[in-house]
Amino acid sequence: MTGIEQKTSVPMAGKHVNSDADTALTPGPPDAGGKSALASRLETISSKAVEKLDEIMGLPLDPDHPAFAPVLRAQTAAANTALATQTKVDETALRRQQVDRLPELLKLAEEVRARLPPWLELEKLRNK
Repeated sequence: MTGIEQKTSVPMAGKHVNSDADTALTPGPPDAGGKSALASRLETISSKAVEKLDEIMGLPLDPDHPAFAPVLRAQTAAANTALATQTKVDETALRRQQVDRLPELLKLAEEVRARLPPWLELEKLRNK
């Protein structure tokens, strides 16, 4: 790939030097914002990716231009990526909307118990 160096693990005098892959998978200490270094990097890369998708989607599409087919393929891929990601985001948001009704139900049960007569009186009424 152009512009990207490949770093590998190289033993040096009995020492192990971490590759980028080793460090990328290690969460590491939190940064100033409380996130791990990996989370911060991923957020930065994601932001750049969204900007690049926007740039690709904004390219002019002229059927007479020699690069028409590659630009169309790039825009189609960008649109598919954006839609797939938005679908996942929406799905996650819908899952978060699930409401925990247990506290409400417990409160309702307590209110019903408070209105009921004591158990001994219920037994007397049942035995009559």
